[in-house]
Amino acid sequence: MKKTFLYNFFPSKEKEETSNDSKTPLIVTRRLLEIRDMYSAPVIDPQNSWKIKKVVTHHEMIIGKQVMPFAEVLEHVLGNWTLGSAKLVTLGHKKHVDLWEVTEENNPKTYLNEGTYIEILLSQDNALVCVNLFKDRGLSVDDETGLYWDPMSSNFKFKLIKKGHVMIFLRR
Repeated sequence: MKKTFLYNFFPSKEKEETSNDSKTPLIVTRRLLEIRDMYSAPVIDPQNSWKIKKVVTHHEMIIGKQVMPFAEVLEHVLGNWTLGSAKLVTLGHKKHVDLWEVTEENNPKTYLNEGTYIEILLSQDNALVCVNLFKDRGLSVDDETGLYWDPMSSNFKFKLIKKGHVMIFLRR
């Protein structure tokens, strides 16, 4: 069975009654819940394992963060984690992760807790932060990248799928 995380926006009966008694507006907060899905977890297709595909933006290149849409992270990454680890990230904490850069399949480069972590942004999207990856791989604007969480080895796999054609010129 597959694990699924959902947000619960419904307040407890106690909070509702307290709010009604004190005549203060009820502040609804979200709480991450874990449920068991009746369908089995998807099998990673070795021919198309890149669940999160992105084109590097200028902003991502400058700050060394690969921004990932929240919905994709919730579906493809957090569902493979424990509820505690998923809650840490959704509450705004940084979660250190291991990353394998596998563009050259026979010579992967590993980033093991070397400033590599996932965090949630103000936009509620997530970012995989690995400044060294951006420097080592020479990532630039319009590069197409692929990323997925490998549940077998408990790490991210990253691949430069296609090099972009945009060149950035800096003025002196």
